[in-house]
Amino acid sequence: MLSRTAQQDYGAALYSFLSVGSMVSGHYTIPVPEAVWSPVVYQRMTTCCVRLGYHMHAVMLCQLSEPVDYENVFSIVKSGGGRLTERLFKHIWDMTIIEYIICIQYTTTVMYTIVYLILSGVHEDS
Repeated sequence: MLSRTAQQDYGAALYSFLSVGSMVSGHYTIPVPEAVWSPVVYQRMTTCCVRLGYHMHAVMLCQLSEPVDYENVFSIVKSGGGRLTERLFKHIWDMTIIEYIICIQYTTTVMYTIVYLILSGVHEDS
């Protein structure tokens, strides 16, 4: 768990990135220029989101960088575990990311079901 000071630093950094993006894009009525939000800035915003525990937001940001850093996305999805908020799935449009999330969620659900069945004594002995 991050200390309160570290959380404030990541939160303040993310707030600064979003504020600058909002100012230069007329409150996001036009795309933020790449000179303002370069791939490095997207990476830093993603890091801030992960450190603050906003894993799904980090995944959403990863879609915006060109090219998409799938290795980073996959590690965020794995580390996010159950913290991937379903209400934000509608903001994922990259099919590779969608397929990976479905695969991870399905695998996790199947594993929990198997463990539950074993622990509850429902399985049959061969």
